[in-house]
Amino acid sequence: MLPTGYRLIELDETVSTNSACLEAAQAGDSGYLWIRAEHQLSGRGSRGRSWTSGPGNLFASLLLIDPAPSVALANLTFVAALGVHEAIAALAVAHGEDSDIRLKWPNDVLVSSRKVSGILLESHEINIGGKRRRAIIIGIGINCMSHPHDVPTPATNLAVEGMTVSARDMMGRVALGVDNWLKRWDRGRNFDEIRRHWLSHATGLSKRIEVHLANRELTGIFEGIDETGMLRLRLDDGQLTTISSADVFFDVPPAAG
Repeated sequence: MLPTGYRLIELDETVSTNSACLEAAQAGDSGYLWIRAEHQLSGRGSRGRSWTSGPGNLFASLLLIDPAPSVALANLTFVAALGVHEAIAALAVAHGEDSDIRLKWPNDVLVSSRKVSGILLESHEINIGGKRRRAIIIGIGINCMSHPHDVPTPATNLAVEGMTVSARDMMGRVALGVDNWLKRWDRGRNFDEIRRHWLSHATGLSKRIEVHLANRELTGIFEGIDETGMLRLRLDDGQLTTISSADVFFDVPPAAG
């Protein structure tokens, strides 16, 4: 079941659901469109990685057209993460599971400290009726029945965690969760609320982490996220720096000395 005002297209196979949403936008779609596929040929993850499209898992993307002023669009990663968290938490309750469900900066959802979901946010400028518009695509992958092995962040799936669910059922749960948090976000007006709730579910707060940037690695204490969603890292020399995009790793030993 979808929230009022949304549509769903279900495909047997596609290159990726994000690509299918972009094609819909370029064809003039007005947004609030979910696309779910049974199989992806070239699923994409964050930072240019591929997303392993295992059988029985959820591969879905949401197309939004001009959902907020440009300065607020990056917030949508956190909005979507809260929606997925809500959906999985409700599923855990339905199965009588007391699961530890956490959010990992910037775009992962963890169950029992293992990755069960990833989010890919894409922004495209398109032409609709002679006007330049901004198409935002929120790609969501959830390991429902299978998960990859030998990956940088250890993974799991919902079935292993005692929450057996079909991709179609999970689609409805995620659509409801994301819609709830989109409304609370209110086109970027309430990111303070989003930030507060995201931090209440965040993993690694106040702990030592390692941050892998494109050209260097940093270590320090994870002090949360700032008012724009950037990671706040207290470096070993005491300086505070903010980071917009990186890979984050936990269980880092204390600094020498």
